[in-house]
Amino acid sequence: MGQPTLTVVAGPNGSGKTTLSLELQLIQPANHLNADDFARLRHLQTGQALEDCERWAFAEVRRLQAGFIQAQRSHSYETVLSHPDHVRRALEAKRAGFHTRLIYIYLSNPDENVRRVASRFRSGGHNVPEDKIRARYARSLGLLRYAVASFDSALVMTNEGKSPDKALDLIASGGLVQCRSTLNRRIDEYSGSSDRWEDHGLFAGQSSGGWTEYCGDRSLLAQSKTELVHRRDGMLAGF
Repeated sequence: MGQPTLTVVAGPNGSGKTTLSLELQLIQPANHLNADDFARLRHLQTGQALEDCERWAFAEVRRLQAGFIQAQRSHSYETVLSHPDHVRRALEAKRAGFHTRLIYIYLSNPDENVRRVASRFRSGGHNVPEDKIRARYARSLGLLRYAVASFDSALVMTNEGKSPDKALDLIASGGLVQCRSTLNRRIDEYSGSSDRWEDHGLFAGQSSGGWTEYCGDRSLLAQSKTELVHRRDGMLAGF
């Protein structure tokens, strides 16, 4: 039996996590946990207030995940990633022998998140208050560097109808991180100047075409811009 994998599909409310998770399940079937689905089902079955059902659902996902980790079973779950506890959970899985993978999807403007959640609600989906959407968006982007530095591999992309090469904003694997400058600036808006890649043990290397490489071991950084581009292509192919 190979190494078990924990895949976390993350991003602010309305970014497209559930749609992406369904697509991933078709490619790589695994045990998938969605707290929103659990909460809606409990609400329908019991008639309890939705907020109470949401609290129960998050606890239930945590309980099930602990069982998967103990049983060494690959699994995935969705999260807004607005609290560092989700990163700590990934670190727990890593210590238990899992390969941890983060797939983060977001929109470049929280106004669009608000619009998409409202549209989803009108179509029968679950609602999230606007103030919560905006607050979670800020916390989620503010935690992104910490999360990327903590997972074994990571992929960050926008969900705005761009071509795959233009939608990709970050890829990380094997201790290397390549990040687009536009994403760095967006993270800075929400994390402040006190949060840098260096604060998470990563040093900057070569930059080319709006991308910069980071690594905790300076000797592993690309030595040329050409190597930087080729390395990113290889990382993406192996993700």
